[in-house]
Amino acid sequence: MDEDLKLRRAVEQAYLERMVYGDEDAHSLNLLLKRTTDGVKVVNIDLDHGFSSNPLPEMITSSAHGVNKDLFEYFQKKAISPEFHEKLSDFVKKYDNDAGRKELQSFGLSKVEVDAMLSRTRSLVEKGKFPETITMDEAARRRETREGTHHRKCWTTVRE
Repeated sequence: MDEDLKLRRAVEQAYLERMVYGDEDAHSLNLLLKRTTDGVKVVNIDLDHGFSSNPLPEMITSSAHGVNKDLFEYFQKKAISPEFHEKLSDFVKKYDNDAGRKELQSFGLSKVEVDAMLSRTRSLVEKGKFPETITMDEAARRRETREGTHHRKCWTTVRE
């Protein structure tokens, strides 16, 4: 990853997008690699778990995530590149106000989804680095604390 800067930047962008969207279904089949004249582009697909109420950006690892497990571990606690840090910061500046929130809600997002997305983005900007990876069990424990035991039961059922 360190040898191919364009590929690293493409993967970094895709992971940051997924964290901002709050989509935790980050297995390797949900990323497409496309060759372009500028190199490889990494595209997120299957974002139907996006825009969660989770206020924290998370990188959840599982052996079921394929190569993404190794890539998450590569990126964990690494500094966000200046280019993407600036883009995230610009997003917060533009939307973390009443008018910006209203604009995001005009796309069909709820207030809770907008607040959580802005919280995740602010966290990435303030810390300036990728979060530490967590297991699916740890993610479920955090959800249980945040949302109550019902979500934990649903999460466990889905995983079985």
